[in-house]
Amino acid sequence: MLPSRLPASVGGRWAGLVLDVEVPVRPRLRVEVAGGRRLLVRQDDRVVLLGRQRAMHRGVYYARTGRYRSPIPPITAAQARHLRASSEDEDAWAARWTHQFTGWLQAGVDGPLHAGRWVLAWGMPRWAVTTHWQRLHVVDPDQGHITWFGLRRSG
Repeated sequence: MLPSRLPASVGGRWAGLVLDVEVPVRPRLRVEVAGGRRLLVRQDDRVVLLGRQRAMHRGVYYARTGRYRSPIPPITAAQARHLRASSEDEDAWAARWTHQFTGWLQAGVDGPLHAGRWVLAWGMPRWAVTTHWQRLHVVDPDQGHITWFGLRRSG
């Protein structure tokens, strides 16, 4: 996998990385779709999530199997503080995190990367974790429903 920098956007801000990945041809973490609005997420030969899209295509009912293994190692508070403290501005911080994440993806064996061109870009929506800590156990059950509009409920 060879990372290369995206051209800077207007104003010279850091924009992201382009990854040219040669192997594997088939990702070990992947979504598979079947008839009847069904889908599943596999990680290698393990089924890690089952889902069924709602009839009106407004969301999906899901059930996790408990067999998922993150392709990214746990991130410690010390790592996060170090990357922030050693970055002179927001662009440097974004670039450092993207390079770190790219390294983890390269080293991981159960991840989503497969042959092709990938773009890891700055600018994902922010989610203020401090305002949502208390909701995490409620909105992230092993079974439930998630709409495509971000509303979640269990059951």
